[in-house]
Amino acid sequence: MVSNVVSPGMGLLSDDEDNPVFESTAAECGAGIRKALLSDFSVISPGLGHPPQSMPEESNDKVMVYVRIRPFVDGELEKKEDQGCVEVENEETLVLCAPKDSFAMKNTERGLGQSVHKFTFSQLFGPEVDQKQFFDGTMRQVVKDALNGQNWLIYTYGVTNSGKTFTIQGTSKDRGILPRSIALIFNSAQDRLYKSSDLKPLSNEVMWLDSKQVRQEELKKVSLLSNLREEELMTPLKRSGNESQVRAGTSVSFDSGIGGLSSTSQFVNQTCSQLEETCSRWNDQEVVSLQEAADVQLSIWVSYYEIYNEFVYDLLDFMPSGPNRKRTTLRLCEDRNGNPYVKDLTWINVHSAEEAWKILRVGRKNQSFASTHLNQNSSRSHSIFSIRILHMQGKNDLTPKISELSFCDLAGSERCKDQRSGDRLKEATNINTSLHTLGRCITVLRQNQQQKLRQNVVPFRDSKLTRIFQAYFTGRGKSCMIVNINQCASTYDETLYAMKFSAIASQLVQAPPVKVNIPSIQSLIKESTMLANRSYTDEEDADENSDEESEETDIAKFNREELLQVIENMKELIVKERQEKLNMEIQIRKEVCSEMMDMMQQQQKQHSESLEDERELLEEIYEGRLENLKESLTNYYKHELEERDERIEELEAALKEAMESVHSMPSQPRQKKKK
Repeated sequence: MVSNVVSPGMGLLSDDEDNPVFESTAAECGAGIRKALLSDFSVISPGLGHPPQSMPEESNDKVMVYVRIRPFVDGELEKKEDQGCVEVENEETLVLCAPKDSFAMKNTERGLGQSVHKFTFSQLFGPEVDQKQFFDGTMRQVVKDALNGQNWLIYTYGVTNSGKTFTIQGTSKDRGILPRSIALIFNSAQDRLYKSSDLKPLSNEVMWLDSKQVRQEELKKVSLLSNLREEELMTPLKRSGNESQVRAGTSVSFDSGIGGLSSTSQFVNQTCSQLEETCSRWNDQEVVSLQEAADVQLSIWVSYYEIYNEFVYDLLDFMPSGPNRKRTTLRLCEDRNGNPYVKDLTWINVHSAEEAWKILRVGRKNQSFASTHLNQNSSRSHSIFSIRILHMQGKNDLTPKISELSFCDLAGSERCKDQRSGDRLKEATNINTSLHTLGRCITVLRQNQQQKLRQNVVPFRDSKLTRIFQAYFTGRGKSCMIVNINQCASTYDETLYAMKFSAIASQLVQAPPVKVNIPSIQSLIKESTMLANRSYTDEEDADENSDEESEETDIAKFNREELLQVIENMKELIVKERQEKLNMEIQIRKEVCSEMMDMMQQQQKQHSESLEDERELLEEIYEGRLENLKESLTNYYKHELEERDERIEELEAALKEAMESVHSMPSQPRQKKKK
């Protein structure tokens, strides 16, 4: 069984927000899963107990799914929650054993399902693992990849009270993966930081700012940080009055575990201790190596937004005041390559880890929290904190490369029946819908990877959350899932559903990177020259293409012959593109017709089988009826014959007696005459 050692500060490991409980969601999701995927919902790894085998080349880059087990706290041990529900076989295999009062055990007793489930993930982290060990085992390589140009999405998932918020954010003294990632980024990029703010990411591109716009960006950041300072000055006074309202055993966090001031009445001591924690929080000097050229400079921008009731809100936007305040909703758009982005989202240029952490704290103040049935301070939205790194090659690089590292804290779901009405019911419904859509997308992606000839449409557009995740699941970047669970017997059923959902995600393969090349005028001219001369090598062609993408096109510098050549090349490209699309359409039509014919043949076969089964059933029924009729008639006539025989015997006996009486009657009168 998992060790019950409680690490220092683990009392805050209970989540500050309610996490997805896939009870109703998993049932709905399972209804649409093909039979071929049902094996993923039981023993996830068929090779458990056997030595690892070499995997196919395409499955070597599977989605990383990490599981972290929260230790017990004193209150849970007193309630006898320790019933051996969670067992760790090895670093990758987890075993769930249903307790006697769980819904899974009741189903097992009725002959439905099983009481023991095995799951295999990328790596398991027991309750004895601290924050630094977990970060080193999961995020260090991710941060290194982001610094070297790779896009990454980290999303956390777990049931209520499983330690999700503690894992991603931590506390002021025991930081989570997000602040540690921020610190590692700035420690590694110290000598390469781009000091100016004249480059800003917009959608998936970069815009150069003039001096006035740079000044506006700096004033925006100063305004955000000044509001945070005012909040820090007022927070101790507010919290000292609220401290008495906190009940024992209730999971309440006024600052959501992100390093705010503690509740005390001594204002000066608070401020000093906060400054000391602030200064010591980023003292880690660990770095990762960068693989880019020495003249590459890095500019780091951050954003923070939430998805609340299927609306996107900027958490770094100024909150309107007044009783009828209404926040501005943002729209999800797509760039020319089809990648989704949040339009008009606030991006802040940060030059230190402390600035980035303060920006996060500003956003946390604006996030949607509410008291629910299971959590008094529950997050009712999906929050996403993004770090964009601009990679600039020298001073004359007009189109820097962009890499992004995003942390998504999925909101917790509660059963809708626990929310009678009002805002909580609406929030729970939207949260369950978005999480259910995420499960459907992961399921369809897994199906498409298993059956490459017949690709199903992935329902990314059914929710805002999956639209944002779409790019990371389709080749624009990579994704990583962190699952937090607790060992409590009372939440076993929710933990089991979470494990089933996570197990499908662990079977996904990272999509290969997709790059869309749009030819420029220069590339078309050089392509025609290359086709005429046949003298360019592959390396020179690659270098030219990379230069062409970063240059501005000025049509005035080309002469008439070159432009005519461009037109001819464009015509050839259009004809080629149309031919490819026509061939694709023909192939799709053939596949659709073939699939339709297969479906019709299958339906005809099923109909014939059903008719045959019905005929056999009717024959069996009528044969039984004939047998019953035959038996009834046999018994009836047998009984009739027996009765006839008895009557015949009675008649024969009566006839015999009558004959005897007849013979005896004449002799008597003769005797009287003689006398």
